[in-house]
Amino acid sequence: MKRINSCVKSGEHVLEELETEGERQLKSLLQHQLDTSVSIEECVSKKESFAPGTMYKPFGKEAAGTMTLSQFQTLHEKDQETASLRELGLNETEILIWKSHVSGEKKTRLRATPEAIQNRLQDIEERISERQRILCLPQRFAKSKQLTRREMEIENSLFQGADRHSFLKALYYQDEPQKKNKGDPMNNLESFYQEMIMKKRLEEFQLMRGEPFASHSLVSATSVGDSGTAENPSLLQDKGKQAAQGKGPSLHVAKVFDNSPEQCWTGPKKLPQPIEFVPEDEIQRNRLSEEEIRKIPMFSSYNPGEPNK
Repeated sequence: MKRINSCVKSGEHVLEELETEGERQLKSLLQHQLDTSVSIEECVSKKESFAPGTMYKPFGKEAAGTMTLSQFQTLHEKDQETASLRELGLNETEILIWKSHVSGEKKTRLRATPEAIQNRLQDIEERISERQRILCLPQRFAKSKQLTRREMEIENSLFQGADRHSFLKALYYQDEPQKKNKGDPMNNLESFYQEMIMKKRLEEFQLMRGEPFASHSLVSATSVGDSGTAENPSLLQDKGKQAAQGKGPSLHVAKVFDNSPEQCWTGPKKLPQPIEFVPEDEIQRNRLSEEEIRKIPMFSSYNPGEPNK
């Protein structure tokens, strides 16, 4: 097949031969055969090895026809066992010998000598045990960390072009603590959170007692909770003693700041001292009557109802 080279002038048409892929392969083979400077190592390195040839037996022929589920499962297990024996490099004769040995069948026809059969069985057992030993070896490099399933999923997602790269990277544990900027307003988030919670609880407590809510007590309580708790814990104990003598709202503030902000953020609160249970007679003595409960605006329509039988 010829083509016209368009690089030359239109008046001078030069015919150029096209080289096909087959011709190129034949030319490279010819040059390889005529090359006399080839070493044995180069020839051995180009050698290609394939799996040993085995006879393919489709599973559908054996499973054809009508059979129960248990029969099909048994047939499928036998087919898997035969496939695993073929992976060991056994031929069909060795597979039949091993199956008859496992099942305990004894054929009446002429067979090989018992010594030869025993040697073959021993060789097959050695192959099976060697394969089991190789499968039990740890599938990782030396001096490498064994990852958990979760860490492997994160690793695969990070380094295989995942869209959630930044999110999954944040799941890794960072050994070095992040340095806090003093001018960052996020550093005061914990104290603001404590202030809002205490304000809400003080409002509820004073509303239950029918007392007006004072904002100046909140400011003083927050200042005690921020500075006095960390630097002077005895100041908090004095406040608790004063609250026990008759100041109800102060007792509530002291209980709010009993735990440090780290415990409020990182885990459940822990009480350092055992809890003292209030006796029943004291509860009955300090219980409000129905008229006192109705004086509270929130419970003006209070009705205790009939007790359960």
